[in-house]
Amino acid sequence: VTFILSTKFTLYMDEFQIKEVVAHDTDTIRRIGKLRYDVWKDEGSLNLSVFSSESWCDEFDGSGYHWIAETVDGQIVGAARMHLFRELDESSRDVALWRRCGQFVPLPTVDFGRLVVRSDYRRRGIAQMLNEVRMIAARNMGAK
Repeated sequence: VTFILSTKFTLYMDEFQIKEVVAHDTDTIRRIGKLRYDVWKDEGSLNLSVFSSESWCDEFDGSGYHWIAETVDGQIVGAARMHLFRELDESSRDVALWRRCGQFVPLPTVDFGRLVVRSDYRRRGIAQMLNEVRMIAARNMGAK
């Protein structure tokens, strides 16, 4: 196992690697959106009429931090996103939720969202590793 502790992360395993994806890598972000759609569709947790493009991407994908679990043959089998808030944008749905709940939010803060792992790759520690790299990245960015 190799783990590079910097602002970029890559974790190598025998079957797959966990690596950071930049938000402007639109091809990979589209592949992540397709993975979300496919996994959540198969689990029955999507309103299919809302996702005619057969992809689940949203406004945070273009400004978020992303990590994928990728097999040696290039398949994305897991993905996770983190959104960093250096200030509280009142138009954000996350900020609105925090306000409604009366939550004090120290800055900078992060939102972990959109964690997905293909069902045939579950129980291999992929979600745990994706969460660990997000936690390390959040701490490195000064999140509280």
